[in-house]
Amino acid sequence: HEQNGLTFEVGDVKTLNQHIDLLVSDPAMRERLGKEGRELANTAFSIDAMVEGNLRIYQSLINP
Repeated sequence: HEQNGLTFEVGDVKTLNQHIDLLVSDPAMRERLGKEGRELANTAFSIDAMVEGNLRIYQSLINP
């Protein structure tokens, strides 16, 4: 939380509104969260990361 995004429970409109207000009022936080979120998406969800994860799964099934 607050490293690469802000979280809230499904249906928790009050917390969502607080997060939106925070991001509107704090450009530095908005910039940092955007940068860290993009970096996470580019590394954790890249094609290479997904292929590597699938290979690990397949190898664990072949060689338990």
